[in-house]
Amino acid sequence: QASSTLARLALPLSPSCELAHIDRAQSMRLAALLVGMLAARTRALHLVHMSRRPGSRLLGPAASLRAGMPGASAGCASAAARREAPALSSSEGISGLRVLNTLTGQLEPFVPIDPDRVKWYTCGPTVYDAAHLGHARNYMGFDIVRRVLCDYFGLAVMFVMNITDIDDKIILRTHRNHLEAMAALVAAAAAEAAEAAGAAALREAVE
Repeated sequence: QASSTLARLALPLSPSCELAHIDRAQSMRLAALLVGMLAARTRALHLVHMSRRPGSRLLGPAASLRAGMPGASAGCASAAARREAPALSSSEGISGLRVLNTLTGQLEPFVPIDPDRVKWYTCGPTVYDAAHLGHARNYMGFDIVRRVLCDYFGLAVMFVMNITDIDDKIILRTHRNHLEAMAALVAAAAAEAAEAAGAAALREAVE
């Protein structure tokens, strides 16, 4: 599937699928394709569910709906005000948004521990080599969910991505290449790859 994807994109990538030497137009095409792949994958796994209502009940002024929403963010309000928010229901958590609880296997209402801010931690890359398409998919996926929470639901989101720079593979590669600062160089390359794919989340975490 990866090879056919690269063929459609006509990207000059190496067999290891490194994201090096991709110009802006190609990166935009790559980002658009990754978004489509991610959306199809998310629908298949039912990771996120929003209750559907008839259009007449769903549409309405975002500002009035957001007024009583826990965790409403002034920082996100300007972008979110341009979007229409789903109707609120206290029994369904925030705007009917439900997430998959992997412990119980059930879809449950999304209720932040801190009503003023959604705090989100996720594992990130182990920077022992160049970024590849698998990393790009993760960056795009996390960034899409963050943007939906912030821009559509008007929530303040504190997103933290871990970057592992001490690992057996990193230590071995460092000894082989005699580069004590190799991890820092590869971490910078990972940030550049995320930027090329159009994801903002990793740049914020790295900076």
